Amino acid sequence: KASKNFHTLWEKWDLYVAFLLKAQQLVRADGFHAFVYPTSVLTEPYAGQIRRRLLDSGIIHRIATFGIDRVFAKVSRKTCILVMSSAGAKAVDVDFFENELQVRSSIRDPHIWIGNHNCLINLAQDDRSGSIRQRVKSQSRPVGCVYYVNYGAQVCSKEKGAFSQDHLMGKKMKGNAKKCLRGACVQRYEIRWDGDYLDYRPDIMYGPRDPRLFEATKIIVNKTSSKGCGLMAAFDADGFYCDQRLVLLVPYGVLDGSPLNSRFAGYERETTTESIYYHTGLLNSRLQSFY
Repeated sequence: KASKNFHTLWEKWDLYVAFLLKAQQLVRADGFHAFVYPTSVLTEPYAGQIRRRLLDSGIIHRIATFGIDRVFAKVSRKTCILVMSSAGAKAVDVDFFENELQVRSSIRDPHIWIGNHNCLINLAQDDRSGSIRQRVKSQSRPVGCVYYVNYGAQVCSKEKGAFSQDHLMGKKMKGNAKKCLRGACVQRYEIRWDGDYLDYRPDIMYGPRDPRLFEATKIIVNKTSSKGCGLMAAFDADGFYCDQRLVLLVPYGVLDGSPLNSRFAGYERETTTESIYYHTGLLNSRLQSFY
């Protein structure tokens, strides 16, 4: 019902997004509203259409961000504060806090974010860096044009609540045992297998993926970047299986003849003479992290 009432709710959206849209509908002509939100509202793809709507209308007045600090002790998600109004703003005030102290403030033109992929709101971006990003974008192609991209296996049970990930993953080999990586195992250019095995049981797993994704020569990208590291990618020629905290990049040619779909809207499949090693280096580069 919510998706019918709010057309910008898209993909697997979080509930807080609906509150944001409803607050914007209810705010009076000269009013403001401010909420604490997860920082994902600034970056996640499912909020892309909402960010475009907010940026196009210029209603974001101020953003407060807290870096890596956890504002709420029992909440693992990082948060920010958005202050919005019914009237347009030509600039956005951005306040940066660390250890409960405001360390700096800056003013951003909201239009620099509109040109980003999915209107990503990068608070470190200014007019100069925005023009560099546009140049990089104009000379680049999406990863999905060269690689089949998917995240690793969802190891929990297909039947809700039947078992957790630990039922199939652990240090002991059992059943259809496969060497398996968790998110923290992948660093820049390095795989640190910590001895986990996955009893690969696609018949009972929620999202087993096709085994060819794991057993192929591939690039593995950590979904979570650590502070100062940006993207973290590693080349894998050992056929590691992976959990859902890792993203797999498999050359399309390896999957030819498999039942996996290799045609995706907006990603025209391309051939390349560049090596997978070069692409691993490119993903780990400072330029890619900057972008």
